Amino acid sequence: MPLDLPKLRAWARKPHQHDDAALAMAWASAAAELEQRTGWCVDAVSRTQYVPEEPNNDEALLRLERQPVNSVTVVDSSGVTQTLQLTTINGIQYAKMDTNNVSATITVSYPVTITMNVGGTTPFSDLVEMALLQRATELEASRGDDTVALAGAYWDRICKMIGKAVG
Repeated sequence: MPLDLPKLRAWARKPHQHDDAALAMAWASAAAELEQRTGWCVDAVSRTQYVPEEPNNDEALLRLERQPVNSVTVVDSSGVTQTLQLTTINGIQYAKMDTNNVSATITVSYPVTITMNVGGTTPFSDLVEMALLQRATELEASRGDDTVALAGAYWDRICKMIGKAVG
């Protein structure tokens, strides 16, 4: 979800463009904080995840630390980069780490590091977008030249609701 500066400016009740640089920095900080606190990525980025051992469930599903995931790759034991199949359960995405993947037979020696392309394409819910707008406005307002900073308890509640996607 790229920054929509006019929407953020309207949310922050800024009738002018003089604070656009501060609003853009506040948006980047809010997006980084969302990823750090919850694992959800706003912008399209590539992240890695260390997998110490094979998942011990029936389908060899690995819960991904970053969400929403567009694709996952792993370098197998023969040095070939393989794309893993994704599955979504209750809004959380998992990678199938089984050795009989749909695309090819994958032999992985654990521990392994997988690479994920996350964020950017899947639209967030209105609740998350509203929380990001609120947090960016709060960060921009806390610069010191505004008289009242907005409360941050709303942001904390949203982060607790969507949770950190760590297996």
